Amino acid sequence: MSSTLTALSFASLSFFFFFSASFFISHCNGVSQQAISTVCSQTQSDELCASLLNGDPRTASADLPLFSLVSIELAQKQAARNLETFARLRDNTTGDSQAQKGYANCTSLYGKVEADLRRAHELSEAKEYEEVIKAGPGSSPAYDCFNGVNFTLSLGEITRDMLIALETFASVASYVAQQIRSRPA
Repeated sequence: MSSTLTALSFASLSFFFFFSASFFISHCNGVSQQAISTVCSQTQSDELCASLLNGDPRTASADLPLFSLVSIELAQKQAARNLETFARLRDNTTGDSQAQKGYANCTSLYGKVEADLRRAHELSEAKEYEEVIKAGPGSSPAYDCFNGVNFTLSLGEITRDMLIALETFASVASYVAQQIRSRPA
């Protein structure tokens, strides 16, 4: 009886240590919710930023280099969606040269956003985090595009989504650069 109790106690204790170690390791290696809160507090919408980052399953287990790449790739996805939308609107608009011109301008602006994000991705892969910040497109192209077209709810939504993705990217880039800088050599 005593050996059974000892075996159960040992098994329980082993499970506890295994579970505790797994919990500790997984949270030490991944991006914490505190880090996400810190990053997202620098954007216009904490909730949308956190939703965007937490919506990518890689975030939970990401180290700093992957966190940087995830944020860039999320911005790239939104930029590609916006570029596709404005290209389609440009190509399908007839009889309204002003609207077609606005959509063409947006297509051009989002092409530049994509190119800037590709460059930021390359720099992040090269672990040049200070340069990642500088390579980013900023939010001006999204505003410039939106101000040059007739407002619709759907265009307002994709512009908002782009602005959140760009702010999230910029905030993550700054956070990662600061964290890497503050690491002991």
